[in-house]
Amino acid sequence: MITLYMKRECLLKKYFLPTVVMSVFVFIVSFIYPFQTIRVKNKDREIVYQRVIDNGDRFTIRCIHSVEKTPVDETYEIVEGYITLVETVYSDFGAGLPHCISENQSFTREPGKFIITGYNLKIPQLEIRVGRFADHAFLFKKNIIKLEDWVEPGQPVSFQIENTNLFNVLSMFRGWRGEK
Repeated sequence: MITLYMKRECLLKKYFLPTVVMSVFVFIVSFIYPFQTIRVKNKDREIVYQRVIDNGDRFTIRCIHSVEKTPVDETYEIVEGYITLVETVYSDFGAGLPHCISENQSFTREPGKFIITGYNLKIPQLEIRVGRFADHAFLFKKNIIKLEDWVEPGQPVSFQIENTNLFNVLSMFRGWRGEK
């Protein structure tokens, strides 16, 4: 009996300190190591959506053009922590749609659509007023979310890249924050 007790105590001493040190290390790192997220906020600056996002990830804002009644897609890429406009795709020329390009941009016509690339416009915060008839949508990693699911038509939403810690990242997956 004494031998079993001594073995248990020896094992406890052998593994206790490393376990405590590792736990403290993980706890500290979880609050220091930054994770990049895309956050969508309403007019009151409340987070209505957030997800981890990496440099090189892309998302699209789709709307229906008010005059032409056709889809317009603006695709953004995360570059060095910024939202960067990289492409616009639309199917008809019309009021308010691009019809000429700037230096370093290219205009391509494919069957049923026009594509402008080469914007490379860094945007610290993308603000969109959700249209009443535009049917705005956020397309990201095979998900399509209507902006009306986040705010009422006529209200603004802002998209921003922010750094956060592991605790906040884990809270996104547990439903503590992020989606309404």
